[in-house]
Amino acid sequence: MGEFPHPYGREDAVLFIGNAERSLAEGKEYHFAIRDSRTDELVGAAGIWGIDLEKKVCEIGCWLGKEYRGKGYSKEALALLSHFAFNRLGISKEYAKVFDFNSKSASMLDSVGFSMDEKFGEMKMHYHGPAQERRYEIIKSQFDDKYGELLNGVEVIA
Repeated sequence: MGEFPHPYGREDAVLFIGNAERSLAEGKEYHFAIRDSRTDELVGAAGIWGIDLEKKVCEIGCWLGKEYRGKGYSKEALALLSHFAFNRLGISKEYAKVFDFNSKSASMLDSVGFSMDEKFGEMKMHYHGPAQERRYEIIKSQFDDKYGELLNGVEVIA
């Protein structure tokens, strides 16, 4: 998926949507809107990219507007996204990356069932300055142990 520009302008959004449409048509990436089911309001986005069907791995992630953070949207979105990747795409292992200063996202990944890969840590430039990027991972059996019965019969439509 790459790095997001900051500030993120209208032209950036139009470019992202065009690239997302092409990637979906090619089966390379999947992007979803996150909306509040009570109000139908758009609250963020979630996606799957870096899909390697031979190795059966992918990267997943989500973004929420500031006013919607801390309300459970990310946890629910990532659980549904993981379910889609494992059960619809045949993925065996998923990754998610978080900057070390983002403890709330790291905690949310832990609550979904991801664990930090202690071997991976990479310095990256962020608009806040240099930051350590950490990778979290989950395998299908861990996900199924936590969510198997709960999400049985649930389908995410791309």
